[in-house]
Amino acid sequence: MREMPYWKFYPSEWFMGDIELLSPVAKGVFIELCALYWHKNADMELDEKSLAVRMRIGEDTLRSALGDLKECFSITPDKKIVIKFLDEQRQEFMEVIEKKIQGGKKGAHIKALQKMRLNPRCPQGDLQDTLDIKIKIKNENEIKKESKSDNESKSVREGEPLASDQGQMPTHPHVREKSFKTWTLDDFLQDVGKWALEKQMPETDKEKFIAHFAEKSASGRMKFQMEKTWETSKRITKWLGNGFGKTCKASIAPHILAKPVADAEYERMEKSNRGFTR
Repeated sequence: MREMPYWKFYPSEWFMGDIELLSPVAKGVFIELCALYWHKNADMELDEKSLAVRMRIGEDTLRSALGDLKECFSITPDKKIVIKFLDEQRQEFMEVIEKKIQGGKKGAHIKALQKMRLNPRCPQGDLQDTLDIKIKIKNENEIKKESKSDNESKSVREGEPLASDQGQMPTHPHVREKSFKTWTLDDFLQDVGKWALEKQMPETDKEKFIAHFAEKSASGRMKFQMEKTWETSKRITKWLGNGFGKTCKASIAPHILAKPVADAEYERMEKSNRGFTR
């Protein structure tokens, strides 16, 4: 279950209550207990040693403060802390949230029926049955998602590392790679370096390639980011194949410009250069 955002605190009750008569240490311990209890969704064991370390006080001082606070909370036989006024507030929160959820589902139900009635391709005789099936599938997916979230939260509370903490990416069918539109200059240089090495791209061509596609527009976006599509490996192959870098035949990677394509390209470049010099 997701953590509640806050609990109600009334200064008048604090100043008028018995806790006002306690020491500053006891008051601090009580506030810390309430915060931990709320953060852990009312599922907290009394571990004096870890609490003393967290609060940076001695265990004897903590025991003395807990003794003064014995009227403010109770301990179950399995050493679980129970703070009654926070449990009551949690219950109120849950009731309000449940009402909002039901109201939202009811409104969505009505809108969905109206939308299906306006759809000529939807069979009008079994609208309710079709909608019930869709709602059932959606509810099952929400339950699975909530269960997964609860398990991860429990693992964090118990100190168990998640898959992402172990250097493994969580497996999910909808996880996408970073779009080239959001690449930084470092991302671009890293990708170009990788493919330039694999394609045996000459260093001079690589520098010209980077200078061309890393050029910034007036808006600050780089040239490659404004392309509709981008695959660095194919762009490098095209760059070398079309002689955009004006590299001589000897420096072009042999596996990129194989015969007879290489010879034809070289002759075309030679004719172009002779025509230019004349």
